[in-house]
Amino acid sequence: MANNIGYLSGAMHYAFIFENTKDKFDRYSMVMTLEGDQVGAARNMGLKINQNPEKFNGLPYVSLKSSFPPKLLNADKTDYSGPTRLAFGSKCVAKISQRPYDNKFGKGITTFLSAVMITDPVEYVPEGQKDNNDFADAPAPSSKSSSAAAPTSSASKGKKQAASSGIGF
Repeated sequence: MANNIGYLSGAMHYAFIFENTKDKFDRYSMVMTLEGDQVGAARNMGLKINQNPEKFNGLPYVSLKSSFPPKLLNADKTDYSGPTRLAFGSKCVAKISQRPYDNKFGKGITTFLSAVMITDPVEYVPEGQKDNNDFADAPAPSSKSSSAAAPTSSASKGKKQAASSGIGF
C-alpha cells in the first residue's frame, strides 16, 4: 500500500494543534466529532471510531494526532490567522495521512494529522472574562502593604503557608 491521504470534516474538540500547544503526551492532537457520511469515511480509512453517550452528546468521534505541527489553514486556504484558543465545536476539515510500516515491532498502517482547515472557528473565552477586565471591581491596593492579605483563620493555615511560599496564584 502506498501513502494514502484522506479528509474528514466535523467539529473539533480538545484542539492541541497550534505551535507550542501540545497534549500531555507531547503531541499535536485533537478529537473530531463526526456526523452523517463522515462516519463511513472514517471507517473506510480504518480509523478507530469511538462513541460514548456521556461524551460529545453521544456523537461518534475520532482522535487524531501527530508528532509534527499540522499545517493550519483558513476556510479560503490561506495560512490560518484566527484565534488560537478554540472552543468545542469549531468546525474544520482534517487532512489525514496514512502510510504502511513493517519493522521489528510488526506490520500495520500509521495514521497522522497532517493539516487542518478551520472553517468556522469559535474562540474560547473563559467564563467571566468576556471583557478581559477580571479586576474591574477589585478594591484599589492599600499603600500600607504591597502583598495581598493572607487568610487569618486557623482552618486556612495550609492556604496561608501556600500563599507565603509563592505557591498558587
